[in-house]
Amino acid sequence: MQLVSDNFYSNKKQVLGILFLIPVLLYLKSVFYDFTPFDEQWLILKNKNVLADWSNINLIFSKPLAGMYYRPLLNVWLMLDFHIGGTSPFIYHLSSVVLHGLCVLLLYLILLELQVSKKLSFLFTLIFALHPIHLHAVAWVPGKNDLLLGFFALSALLFLLKYIQSKKLYFFIIHFFFFSASLFTKENAFLLIIPFSILINSQKKSTFLISLLLWTGVICLWYFIRQNIVNHYIPVHGELTNSIIKFIQGLFMAIGKSFLPYPQSVFPIINNFSVLTGIVITILLVILTLKNKLRNKRYGLTGLGIFICLIAIPLWYGANSSSGEHYEHRLYLPIIGLLIFLSQLNINFNHKNFIKAMYILLIVFGIKAFMRMDVYKSPLAFCESGIAENTQYFQFYFEKGNIMYDQKKFSEAIQNFNQALELQSRRPQILHNRANALLEVGKPEEAIADYNLAYEVSGKDPLILVSRCVAFNRIGKIPEAERDLKLLKQSCAQCIPPGLEENIKKNFDRYQFNVIQKLIKEEPGRAIYYVNRAKLYLDHKMPKEALADLQKACELEPENKEFQTYYHELNQSLPR
Repeated sequence: MQLVSDNFYSNKKQVLGILFLIPVLLYLKSVFYDFTPFDEQWLILKNKNVLADWSNINLIFSKPLAGMYYRPLLNVWLMLDFHIGGTSPFIYHLSSVVLHGLCVLLLYLILLELQVSKKLSFLFTLIFALHPIHLHAVAWVPGKNDLLLGFFALSALLFLLKYIQSKKLYFFIIHFFFFSASLFTKENAFLLIIPFSILINSQKKSTFLISLLLWTGVICLWYFIRQNIVNHYIPVHGELTNSIIKFIQGLFMAIGKSFLPYPQSVFPIINNFSVLTGIVITILLVILTLKNKLRNKRYGLTGLGIFICLIAIPLWYGANSSSGEHYEHRLYLPIIGLLIFLSQLNINFNHKNFIKAMYILLIVFGIKAFMRMDVYKSPLAFCESGIAENTQYFQFYFEKGNIMYDQKKFSEAIQNFNQALELQSRRPQILHNRANALLEVGKPEEAIADYNLAYEVSGKDPLILVSRCVAFNRIGKIPEAERDLKLLKQSCAQCIPPGLEENIKKNFDRYQFNVIQKLIKEEPGRAIYYVNRAKLYLDHKMPKEALADLQKACELEPENKEFQTYYHELNQSLPR
């Protein structure tokens, strides 16, 4: 099946242009997508004060992301995006598409350095460019971190290969720069030392030892910096045996999705997928390798090392996470390792049936990626996809509830909050947000019950107390609002919204006035009620009304000297 002439592959610039253009065209519509309601919020929208000022570069390298990630180069890239496009999603999506295009080019150049034929390098690179599993890395803005890791790691690999081929020192210096950059992009990059060691092992012993020393040195430096900033370790929850089993299941799922990306999910977990596909593919790969051997064992093991090393830590995190997630963007760089390994199998890749199968696969991958891409189009599309693909994860229901609330579809918001609470019954933020929605549909008692529980399970979060205070004020339970306001003054005075205290005082005075009016109506002969109403009148600068009430109090209790004094002082202060 000769869809492309052999002369096409001899024009390197033309091939590189086509390889860059195809993924850009595939992902072009994604540049007009919105942010999702997930990581973009704390990465970009809630972090804009940091991103807006270049002087915060130092802060980026000395503070963790979300308290547990040390990925400064991701923040530097986001800062660059921010200075070009602010908080508009367009620039963040565009830079992701460009990064993917650059990674595609790097893979092609690497395959050529690995002495893979131009035709096969082109086809394998297109497989990578169109692979649907990369949607989560390219179309979802937070997946940019794996694109950056891919760019730095592939650059490091390319220049290491160039150094090995030419023995020119400046290639190794460039390689070392990109390797160092990959460490400060994502933590699992330190394991690249293993496949890089496999490659360099063919060189002189002194070259190998010096390279190993340099890699180890920069890893130790990175580790020292990271440990002084992020106090976070690879988790082990529950029994080690159980974690290992889940890890192996995750590995087979990753292998299966690398070859057959179905079904896909924005939040995949082991329970939603069969590992059978991965097991069958692994057995077939072992048989093919044993039967046909590898053209270049060192290159093949390098590719296998990239796959296993780069997927190992994410798989372990997923195996020990409470939700057991295995995000698809984590496969972005490992799949390149698999492609490198496959390129070294000693089989006839030029057979017409193989070429035909490759073209069919490319068409299928391209169509599937294009059709599924709209999952990332909007916050609502993302949440609805998450719910459809993983019904047991509360966060999608919660975020959809928030979207419905913002659209003033309060009943639908409550339905989604209810579903989220069925999965996580004591999540304070879900209870809090459901309370807000209940308030809007005229169910104040249920709303207050949710605020009360949210406040309790959150450890008395002052922001929840603010919401309850506002709710009490809104539904006319003014003493309760006044009580919450006093609690806020004691625990978090800076949390009190502007104008709330004045509004509560105004409503509290009105409440007291109504109470006194009712008491006067019930017992018109009680002097003290008129005195108390006089005080309220004075607080609202109504001295004539206050004087009339004090006069009435004096008439009811003519011998009360305190009332008399109060009356005369006020009377004398009034203008004549």
